[in-house]
Amino acid sequence: MTYRPWLIAAALSVAACTPSLNWREVRPEHTTLKTLLPCKPDHGSRQVKVGQQEMEVRMTGCQAQEHLLAVARLPMPEKATQEETSLAIKQWQDATLANFKGKVTGTQAFVIKAKSTPSTAPVMKISASGQGPDGQLVQSQMLFFVHENHIVQAVVYAPKLSTEVTETFFAGLELP
Repeated sequence: MTYRPWLIAAALSVAACTPSLNWREVRPEHTTLKTLLPCKPDHGSRQVKVGQQEMEVRMTGCQAQEHLLAVARLPMPEKATQEETSLAIKQWQDATLANFKGKVTGTQAFVIKAKSTPSTAPVMKISASGQGPDGQLVQSQMLFFVHENHIVQAVVYAPKLSTEVTETFFAGLELP
């Protein structure tokens, strides 16, 4: 999977929100996943190459109080094996970190809420630190998981992450 700095730029382009935290429940387009965002979301998509195949990544996100929050979804082929899915997740994680010269600073098991069915095994919440396009420090926390035949990335970027923002955002993720 190849990603370029366009991911941060694309995510920043969905940032047309006011600076205050006005949390609201959002359903990213074409999914039953629910999330909380602190501002009115924008939606975007981009074609990316995964292996030898061009695929569309759809993003929903916004920016508030120097925090960029986004949920992105990458479709997987219907007959993707567990190995193929795991490889795609690893490639997306690596590409995300490379986009901001990020280095992993910690990992933590995280369980996504599920309303009607038990949640799957815990996913790893990754904390990282790197550089934005302007060379300034960027901190990030991100999750990658599978939902409805998509790999989902939930991510927050900021010069200095707020515990209130990150905890509210990740706790607001909910599967049907």
